Parts: sequence; C-alpha cells; structure tokens
Amino acid sequence: MDKKLTNQPAVALKNVTVQFNRLVILDRINLQIKSKSITSIVGPNGGGKTTLLNTILGITKPFQGQVQVFGLPPSQTETKGIFGYLPQGNHSDLNFPVNGYDVVAMSRYSQKSFAQKLNETDKNIIEKSLNTIEMLDYCHMPFGLLSGGQKQRILIARALAMEPRILILDEPSTGLDAVAQDNFYCMLERIRDNQGITIIMVSHDIGAVSGIVDQIACLNRKIHFHGDPQKGIPESALEAVFGKNIQFVYHDHRCQTCDHFS
Repeated sequence: MDKKLTNQPAVALKNVTVQFNRLVILDRINLQIKSKSITSIVGPNGGGKTTLLNTILGITKPFQGQVQVFGLPPSQTETKGIFGYLPQGNHSDLNFPVNGYDVVAMSRYSQKSFAQKLNETDKNIIEKSLNTIEMLDYCHMPFGLLSGGQKQRILIARALAMEPRILILDEPSTGLDAVAQDNFYCMLERIRDNQGITIIMVSHDIGAVSGIVDQIACLNRKIHFHGDPQKGIPESALEAVFGKNIQFVYHDHRCQTCDHFS
C-alpha cells in the first residue's frame, strides 16, 4: 500500500446521512477509525449498524456526506484488496461437500479466471490464514460438522486469505457460547497485534466487546458516543442508544480463558 495511505485514518465518515425512501437510517454520522485498531459498532436492532458497514464498504451510497478509506473513496479502494468482510449470519449449506480448507480457498479462487488453479503463493496464504485462526489441524474436516465457533474461525480465515487491511465483521459472535465467544475475541486481538489489521465489528452486546476494543461507537441512527469504553461511557449516551433502565456490566474476557490460548 502507498505510504501516504498508511498515514490516514483507516476509515473517516464526515457528515454522512443515509436514507431510503425519505426514511433517514443514518443521520449526520461523523466517525474516525484508527488504523490497526479494533472498533465495535454497538446499538439496538434497526439502529443502522449494518447500514453503516455497507456504507464503509461502498455498497450503500450516502445521501450526503463523505466516506474515505485510507484517504480515498471506497470505490477507489475496492480493487486494492482493502476489505475482508464477514456478513451477518451463516447461510452455508451444511450438506454441501466441502471442508474447511475448501471454504478458505474460495477467497483465492475469486481473484482468478475460471480456468486458473491455485498456485504455491495461494496455498501459502491459505495455510497462513488457517494457522492464524488456529484451525490448520481441523481444516480437512467437513465444514458442516464443525462447531459454531470453528465455522466462524474458518469464515474469518476466508476473509484473511484476501489479505485485507480492514476486516469487517457483522455480529461475528452470534450463536457462540461464552467460552467460544471469549476465545473468538482473543483471536481478534492477536490478528490486530500480529498482522496490524484494522478490525471493525458490529455487536449488540456492549458488555462483551468492551474488554477488547480500542474504541466503541454507540449508534442509534446517530453516533451518541465514540471513544475508549474503558474510560467510561456516559449514561446519557447509553440511554439514547438502548433506552432507560439499562444496566451495563463490564466484561473482561481475559479473566476466563485467554491465558490458555495466548
């Protein structure tokens, strides 16, 4: 990547408004996301979280305002291998005869013409991605027989095999039990620290993500708070996003299982 781009914020949204049929989904969003950080977008269902991700990706065009990814509009970064994206939900056909390795390999095939085969570079990238998410020993198991947490890791590896600078995850821990969720978040920290990848993830669970993220953005049509959650989130922001009588329980996942996976 051009050195000039690395000095820019990974993502910057300036006065961005998104609306559909005159219904405002995102209202004057101003948000900067630092490079090589983990940022979580939290908020209620229908608050605009997925729309915000789609706007960053360039899938959704804002009604007004400006979106920049490393200083450029998303349309100018899509061909540069900037994004790895894991959408919400697992829509895979569990009976489809592929193993974990095949799923990760799909991301390399997507960059080739129909007749091209994987080369040694592709295979090395696939193996590195599987090793990063600690699934190399399980990658030849049928994908449909893997646990929920293992499936999510394989899908993360597929995104990593695109060699992105920004990894975007929409509700990645949905359906995982507490231990699998903690281990998953530990893995994201290692990806950030060891590979310098910027991670942006949507979550509905503000307590669970607050222990790992560098910054959190509380979104309900508008950004009501953006900053380090460990320094405290104003009660007024929580009320504006989640409603009254919310109880915020801070959860540091590192107190449970991560010592066994570091």
